Amino acid sequence: MKYKTEAAKYICSLLLLIPVLLISGCTALPDTEPFVNASLQLRSAFNAGGDAVEEELTNMEGGGKYAEQFHKEWKERIAATDALVTYADSLKSIVDAGNQGKESAARMAGALQELAQAAGIVLPPVDAAASVLTEGA
Repeated sequence: MKYKTEAAKYICSLLLLIPVLLISGCTALPDTEPFVNASLQLRSAFNAGGDAVEEELTNMEGGGKYAEQFHKEWKERIAATDALVTYADSLKSIVDAGNQGKESAARMAGALQELAQAAGIVLPPVDAAASVLTEGA
């Protein structure tokens, strides 16, 4: 292809390079669902286990003060499992956003192809390159 100016040559090169760079970062992200589910189950087990121990201590003769002490100290462990669930949910949100980003990059590549065609610039098939790169080699 003949370019009228050197600037046009560089602009066309950039138009081709930018979507490839953007799309190449879109690989398959890990499935965070098992981690989220395990975190929820762990928190549930901690809550149930703590409640059972506290109840047994309360029912024990002279165990009231031990039950209070246990309750006070167990709250820290419950807070830690709550934080773990919050962390797991945050990871899931990040992965979900990344997966949506892959779709956005593919749409952007298609729009760039349309723009190039409208401007009379011939680019290689962006759709084929986009699908190869977004599928995650």
